[in-house]
Amino acid sequence: MLLLCAALWLLLGAPLASRLPDDYQTALYFDSVARAREAPTDDWKRIVLIGRRLDTTLLSTAKRSVIQSDAYWALPGGELYFENAGVYAVDRVTRQNMPGLGDVERTGQFLFPPGMDRGPHVLWDSQLAGPRAMKFAGVDEVDDVPVHRFTFQVQGLDETLGYGHLPDVPERYRALTDSDGVLLIEPASGVLVDYIERGRSSFTKPDGTVIAPFFVWNAHFTEETRRSQLKRAEQVSRRLWLLQTLVPLLLAGAGVVLLIFGMRAARRNA
Repeated sequence: MLLLCAALWLLLGAPLASRLPDDYQTALYFDSVARAREAPTDDWKRIVLIGRRLDTTLLSTAKRSVIQSDAYWALPGGELYFENAGVYAVDRVTRQNMPGLGDVERTGQFLFPPGMDRGPHVLWDSQLAGPRAMKFAGVDEVDDVPVHRFTFQVQGLDETLGYGHLPDVPERYRALTDSDGVLLIEPASGVLVDYIERGRSSFTKPDGTVIAPFFVWNAHFTEETRRSQLKRAEQVSRRLWLLQTLVPLLLAGAGVVLLIFGMRAARRNA
């Protein structure tokens, strides 16, 4: 019976244990140094930005979670510089955006699942207003923890809505973004433990003709967020190991012991 329980746990229980929690929420913070201007002929100004991404589960069923995800970039005084917000319908097992749900038709990963393969993948979360391609680029370490390095790139992404505070956006110009960066993901848990990005947003005409860049930036996790995400990865990995490896081993081991004792008892009574 215990051997059967171990097999059933591996078949049914373990996948359930790896689902996205029905109360999932997180807050990620970023530091950024950038150059910016409000018009194509203005002088550049150096600015420091503080980024924040907040994910909150609004509704969860057995298969999916509906998540409000808001990304904000602001000056130290609190003045908003860029924002992107949306409602994402996410598969709780694969962490992928579910087509036909959410406030926009999206594809690709919103988060990363435990045991994520090396891809390639598409990522579509609230960090940018659209999808970006991810490619596996090797194995690194963060504080002695092995992580998978993925690079990403996007070109010509329309982020006009996020720059609506600029004087001529969207009335005269659209804002298109080119960006690339690095994602460091702890593979057992699927937790993103570091994020590095650089990019450029440009004024463009409605026909797509580039007028001039207006925002050039570098961004990365704050040190506190990096430590917090690393701790979360270790906690999730430990919990998954207990539920997916230790529990079935204990059940199977107990089943074998009981089977041996049962066989011995049967022989004595024979």
